[in-house]
Amino acid sequence: MRGRLVVILALLAAGSLALHGDHEGVAQAAVMIAGLLALSVASDLGDALGRRPLERVQRLVAAGDDEAAGVALDEALARRPDDVALLALRGQRRLARGDAPGALDDARRLLARSPLHQGGLDLLVGATLRERDPAARAHALRELERRLSLTLDALGDSPALLRARSTTRVAIGEAWGALADADRAAALGARDDRVVVGRAWARAATGDVTGALALVDSLVAGAEEDARGEHRLVRAYLRLLAGDLGGATSDLTDLLRYAPEAAEALRCRGQVRAIEGDADGAAADLEAALAKEDLPATRLWLGLLGRREALEPLAADGPRWEAALARALLADDPAALTPTLADVAPTDAERRACQRAVHAARALAAERAGDADGARGAWGEVLALAPALDALVTWARRRSAEDAPA
Repeated sequence: MRGRLVVILALLAAGSLALHGDHEGVAQAAVMIAGLLALSVASDLGDALGRRPLERVQRLVAAGDDEAAGVALDEALARRPDDVALLALRGQRRLARGDAPGALDDARRLLARSPLHQGGLDLLVGATLRERDPAARAHALRELERRLSLTLDALGDSPALLRARSTTRVAIGEAWGALADADRAAALGARDDRVVVGRAWARAATGDVTGALALVDSLVAGAEEDARGEHRLVRAYLRLLAGDLGGATSDLTDLLRYAPEAAEALRCRGQVRAIEGDADGAAADLEAALAKEDLPATRLWLGLLGRREALEPLAADGPRWEAALARALLADDPAALTPTLADVAPTDAERRACQRAVHAARALAAERAGDADGARGAWGEVLALAPALDALVTWARRRSAEDAPA
């Protein structure tokens, strides 16, 4: 289920993986151009050669023998290390299991052979987004955006490249540039659900959540059963951003019935439950998601719910803003919850994310203390930092409307 939307799921998780390329941008573009010249032959040949071992891996997965499937996949790649189909499958599996460096390696090898391969570009962006350190992530995303731009200049417009750059621009806070890329990809006539999802995320990043939902609604209605779960997850989060918590819950219930172990769906449902005031249910979902994928954002949400034990590993994680905020939450001192915690964030987008989390923490602390005016003011600070693809904005909107301590 995860193969086609690894980038979107990574955004939902708010994680990342650094892009440590050894070549200059121009050289990288040259490598991709050289790969393009062989694309029509090499990609078809790779797919044909990989079909038989690929089918064997798929049979093992269908039989529930995931370990044997992994062994078979590694063995097949040992014989054909540049096979496009096999690299794409292993990269998807690695990223789904949290091995972002391995997925990044597979993406690079795949794109050297087939530079416009959509699965390879998804892996490249998804692995970059899963870098845990904010400074490294910011550098990696900027470098990726630059390299994608160089490649677009060299090769001309491509839906796959435009979609990859759009997703990257959403992540670095360039919402309108992301939307321009997504609209260009769609204008090229690309009939690909991933292009539609990319446009939806870009629209939501500009604040047009209604328009984003309209795009994804059409996907859910027209999707085959095996893809419907992916689209429901995207729609669930967009519904959460729109404040439609009932609709989000409905989508997540359907998805978790189909894929009960999906960490992204558990995380999203945990956020919905937190906003609804079900702290225990939210913590249960967030802890289940954390057990499957350890992300700073999940730990911070648990910390906002008062689960101190989730903050302790994060608090020891260096100078990053998430660690600074975790330490402030552990201090149990409202004075420690100051927007200056965002000073260590490497980009404006990261600083705004930190400030939203700080003000949300201040609002919740004020609510627990019975300080309705203080809570209302802090939630207002969160709203002032919108639009954003951040469930904290929905929480602030709901609490401000209720206008009373929880």
